[in-house]
Amino acid sequence: SNHDDEGSHKLASPKVLYLIISNHTRMEAAMRESIRSTWSTDVNKTLSDNHKVLFFVGRTKTSENNRDNEYNAKVVEEAKIYNDIVKTDIEEFDTQYYMKQTFSMLSWMYKYCELARFVVKTTSNTYVNLETLEKFAEQEMFAANRIYGSILKRMMPDRQIGGIHQISEEEWPWDYLPPFLKDPTF
Repeated sequence: SNHDDEGSHKLASPKVLYLIISNHTRMEAAMRESIRSTWSTDVNKTLSDNHKVLFFVGRTKTSENNRDNEYNAKVVEEAKIYNDIVKTDIEEFDTQYYMKQTFSMLSWMYKYCELARFVVKTTSNTYVNLETLEKFAEQEMFAANRIYGSILKRMMPDRQIGGIHQISEEEWPWDYLPPFLKDPTF
């Protein structure tokens, strides 16, 4: 069965937990299948057993569109088959879906899998090299409270009115943003 934000049981404590943002579209379903048949299959075959891959999908609009209902039904069926889908209450059509889903994923992880040693947040269009991450996890096993990823420094806020990343001077009066990690993976 699929994991639910409220009703899920605690998972075992994997060394590396992969949290993958996904959604209800046909393309994303194909990417989940691709991940299951390519890089994530190594989780149980050649590397340690202490890895877990989970896909996080949001909530779709309640609509009378049969295609939407069909995608919802397919995701429910997929969750029953693979037991690797977590459905959150974040609406997929929200313009801030990826940011909100990231926070939701981390909150879920803290609640249900807080003993995971390493957490990798990524998207379904990212190819993960498990062997490299396994070696990295071994090297960093005793490091604490670190976040790894592509860091962006001295980025200027987007002041363009109506811009997708617009930040007003009221919200952020400084010339540069603090350093932050670049999507899709950290």
